Amino acid sequence: MAEKRKRKPYANAKRSEAALRQALIDEIREGKTVGTISISDLVKRANVNRGTFYNHYRNINDVVNDIELDLVNGTYDLWRAAKEDPRPLETFFASVNAYVREGRNRYDGILSRLPTFIYKDVKTMSHQLCDSIFSEFTNDDENKRRLYIVMDGACNQYIDYLIGLNTWELEDISSSAIALVRNILGN
Repeated sequence: MAEKRKRKPYANAKRSEAALRQALIDEIREGKTVGTISISDLVKRANVNRGTFYNHYRNINDVVNDIELDLVNGTYDLWRAAKEDPRPLETFFASVNAYVREGRNRYDGILSRLPTFIYKDVKTMSHQLCDSIFSEFTNDDENKRRLYIVMDGACNQYIDYLIGLNTWELEDISSSAIALVRNILGN
């Protein structure tokens, strides 16, 4: 059987998905947990019908995954843009700082209420990003482990910043991460 080609989403479909994601964010901001939010709550708040929800998602966790994917893809996009720069690490972390600042406003108050699997996924993303960023700089397993530790730590610090647990400035996080990466890479 021929495989079905995926079509580019219509503008209305993108708007519906965005409205459902925003509805979930708003529900969480009001103090609900992901486990207590119903599909009925989301479709009512998003002003879409139940069928529209099921055109895009199977359940509430799929909406959470979509929000998470948006965050992760944004980070990958930042690296793709930064790696063409003469100072890719500095450019990347400056872009991450701006992205986190903007994300703090967009996701204020929700990250601390999302399920813990999002943090596991961020760690997985951190390792994949490490492999992507640093594969051309090192094949040494020990250095790779060190880079994972630094990037995991940086991700944790950014998450703590987003959920209000970190009093460090973004520039402190990024400058420390850059210094540690440079030390590991020997430059």
